[in-house]
Amino acid sequence: MFTDLFLYGIIVPTLPFILSSRLHLPHNEMQQSISLLLAYYAGASVVASLPAGYIADHLPSHQLPFLSGLLAMLISTALLWLGQTWTILAIARVFQGISASVVWTVGLTMILDAVGSRNLGVVLSSIFGFICVGELLAPVLGGIIYQQLGEAWVFGVGFLMLAFDLVVRILVVEKKVVKRYGWDNILFQKDSNHPNETSPLISTKDKTVVKVTDISSESLNEWKLPSNVPNWFSKIPILYLTSNSPRISASLLLCLTHSMTLGIFDATIPLESFDLFSFTSRSAGLLFIPLILPYLLLAPIAGLIVDRYGTKIPTAIGLLILASPLTLFGTVKAVSSGQEGHIIEVIKFSVLLSICGIGIAFISSQSIIDESFVVDKYEKANPELFPDGAPYAQLYAMNNVVFSLGLTLGPLIAGSIRTNF
Repeated sequence: MFTDLFLYGIIVPTLPFILSSRLHLPHNEMQQSISLLLAYYAGASVVASLPAGYIADHLPSHQLPFLSGLLAMLISTALLWLGQTWTILAIARVFQGISASVVWTVGLTMILDAVGSRNLGVVLSSIFGFICVGELLAPVLGGIIYQQLGEAWVFGVGFLMLAFDLVVRILVVEKKVVKRYGWDNILFQKDSNHPNETSPLISTKDKTVVKVTDISSESLNEWKLPSNVPNWFSKIPILYLTSNSPRISASLLLCLTHSMTLGIFDATIPLESFDLFSFTSRSAGLLFIPLILPYLLLAPIAGLIVDRYGTKIPTAIGLLILASPLTLFGTVKAVSSGQEGHIIEVIKFSVLLSICGIGIAFISSQSIIDESFVVDKYEKANPELFPDGAPYAQLYAMNNVVFSLGLTLGPLIAGSIRTNF
């Protein structure tokens, strides 16, 4: 997932310059072209996510879909490097979108398999924070390398990341594979001298024994499903759960808001910084630091808040924080380098991006966490309907569909508004 975001982000600040040098596009067509390339990526991810989730739920191992995602990533990087026509670049973005759908759907499923639903907030938020380093470093490195060494070196870094990712993916041993071969008793031995989730809070030598599960248990009646579910439920249960759960629908709406915001920034920051401040690809890449760095630092804190207080409070905080800077970007004035007020306007733009980064930190992982909680409750309340366990891969595929839809709509809407208004 780190590599996917890294390869996605390393191209963003260089796209305007690649399109200009290869396709000789005029400046007035640049915004629409960039928005379309970003939309192709997201659109392909929308189409491929649900099939990826269905396949992942029905395969005994996730290794094969993981490696297929790597293959799609390799093809997309090669096409982006060699493509000299609009069609080739568009196909490259489609392959990159397919790769993203597989990597994120399967990757999130493997994370949940490994850690369980307990403390999912801090685990996912911390992992997303680490993955975000790729999104943070990629635009910066992409802009600097493109300006100093040329575009061939940009893609060279991408191929190095792919080689490292290939080694890591081959070495990954899933928890279900470990159990299948009976190695779990060796690798996951339980020490009777140390408490775990089901250990009594008071020693069994005492008269009163209280277990954590007894304290945190709640009635599952509200999560019971009718016995006459549709025949297709066993194949694609996530569609039924989504249509019958307002909580999942609300989480997906939050996911759409989050991804549209990211898509808008990806589509507009490089060109807006050029028009406002005459920035080069390197400077445009550096502007992504104030946007993503707050997210990297605050994501684990947001996860702790989610685990303790639920998703409502951090979500409300994040949306309120996001609202203000988004309305103030229009106050930034166009001042070229060397002119009076240039530094002040750049600082203002960067501060607004930083505030947006803080808001994004509080909404980024909440949708997945809440959806996982709901599906977990449905599975526990209706074990007869989920003989193979909860459909987490399909859930994350659905989440990726909505996220990718936001990445599709965000650049298109932002590009249209920026071009026409």
